[in-house]
Amino acid sequence: MLLVMVRFSLARRGALRSFDMGYALSGKTALVTGANRGNGEALVDALVAAGARQVYAAARSISALDQLVSRHGSQV
Repeated sequence: MLLVMVRFSLARRGALRSFDMGYALSGKTALVTGANRGNGEALVDALVAAGARQVYAAARSISALDQLVSRHGSQV
């Protein structure tokens, strides 16, 4: 069983997100569904910050992912 701990702390103008799974995510590939808002969006941000090589983000509308792509470029 994999225990995933996602910690959120709010900053003044945004959210600072950290992701700790107990092992390095550097160079890994991830798939996040519902990535355009809420927990899915936070998970994409945390995975990129943790060093994931590529994060595949899924949403009902591709245009809903524009902010994530502009924030993280070709990594998402």
